[in-house]
Amino acid sequence: MLLTVDGRKVTSSDPVARAAVLEGPAGSIATLTLKRQTGETYTVRVARDPGIAAAAYAGSGMTFEARRWIQFAFYALASLAASAAAPLLFIRRPLDPVAQLLSFSLVLNEFVIADWVAAVPDPVLTAKISITLLAWVCAVLLFPDRRFNTRWHWAALAAYIVTLLYGIATYYWLGTFTSVVIGLQTVAMAFMAIAMFTQFRRTPPGTERQQVKFVIFGIVAMAVLQSIGAALLVAERPVQSEGVRAWITLAKHLAFALSELAVPAGLLVSLLRYRLYDADAVISRSAAYAFLTLMLGAAFAASQKIIEVMGEEIFGESSRALSGGLAAAVAATLVAPLHNRVHRWTEQRFQRGLAQLRARLPLTVGDMREFASLDELLSTVGGEVEKALRATRVAVLIGGTSEPLSPAFARHVAAGEVEAWQAAWQPGEAETLECDRADTMFPARLRLRAAGAGTVGWLLLGPRPDGSFYGKDEREALAEIADPVARAVHVVRQRASLNARVFGRIHSLENEMARLVNVLASLGRPSKA
Repeated sequence: MLLTVDGRKVTSSDPVARAAVLEGPAGSIATLTLKRQTGETYTVRVARDPGIAAAAYAGSGMTFEARRWIQFAFYALASLAASAAAPLLFIRRPLDPVAQLLSFSLVLNEFVIADWVAAVPDPVLTAKISITLLAWVCAVLLFPDRRFNTRWHWAALAAYIVTLLYGIATYYWLGTFTSVVIGLQTVAMAFMAIAMFTQFRRTPPGTERQQVKFVIFGIVAMAVLQSIGAALLVAERPVQSEGVRAWITLAKHLAFALSELAVPAGLLVSLLRYRLYDADAVISRSAAYAFLTLMLGAAFAASQKIIEVMGEEIFGESSRALSGGLAAAVAATLVAPLHNRVHRWTEQRFQRGLAQLRARLPLTVGDMREFASLDELLSTVGGEVEKALRATRVAVLIGGTSEPLSPAFARHVAAGEVEAWQAAWQPGEAETLECDRADTMFPARLRLRAAGAGTVGWLLLGPRPDGSFYGKDEREALAEIADPVARAVHVVRQRASLNARVFGRIHSLENEMARLVNVLASLGRPSKA
């Protein structure tokens, strides 16, 4: 811990005084007094030389000043995002205590950052940090129904309070945070995650469940980003090159800056109910990119080491220069297959309904078209689409190329409402999906076009329960099922028409047979029939 610079006391929250070691006339000597974790103090004398930093960063594509400004930009952008979110919550949810707690914690956090830059005394800064953390923790644990619903909620709150008190005590006693504080913070974060998972499992399907899902995603994202930042913090220490260290440091600060926004962002989306039903897609893509990054990183590191060891035996020391390039080539060849596998796995895990719609519905309608009636087919299609996409209403219009459209199926909407909407609607030229986000009744309309038959109908979908439009994954799934559903509808209608003609012919033959029997009976010739 840095105590003084040239005899001037440096507080833990004074970045200006800390920067004094880099300031002053070139060639002058700076005397630094530092303190070890054991409490022992020692003095170091260093010469001020602007050329040292330039030489250390040479060839890295980075300079010392650029690194400082980029690092500042990361936290400045995070601060701006928090500053914009606080009044938005205050204005949009003025009567919601959870929203007000979160807004208060975001505002107070900005004052903490300002106090840190302005070198406010440590006791004042510590008090503000404590209040900010408690407000933030209470906002998360009280969501969504303003109660501590389980024992895990109380355990998480108690764990954060213990962590806070122990951290303050050790900081003023030893002058730094210990690994015990980090362990306590990890336990508190784990209790919070368990509390929210418990809340999620108790919440029935619907809007509230989607809200909790976004908060859980924010907690998990914060934990992952902080873990990445901690790993980079450990990784940068043994690095000898200052240029390489600069890039690692920037990645570390980016991870920490994003981690500060993760939970507030999840709460903000949940409280404002903005596109709640995109949670599955967001979680799926985030997990896919995280797994892909880890796998490619592991493949690169393993390939580089193997190539380096094997190459040294054959080519000697010169192989080290090639190992990085060859390892990068190996990782590049794995990108496409790994991406496809990881994407399929995350979709099955986090977007199960959508994955099942893509996989099952084409097979189901392919079987049903051989025996089911049109009503049965449309009921199955409507139910599966409603379940997978969480549509508030579903309807199907039959007709198109050679006949007028007419309602054939409606779920969660009256047939009269569908007819009234249809009277004011003109089908567009879209090949598959026609989108109109301004339409509150049926913003998504899927054209059912069968090969050789043209348009055989339209599948109409209402908005999601939060009023939002469907995401990219949902739209792609709809486009994939359009052709098998259209072919099934066409086959069922053709079969129904053929059956009607056959049964009509059979009925005519039966009537003719009955007439002939009556004629023969009138002539006194008993019929063998």
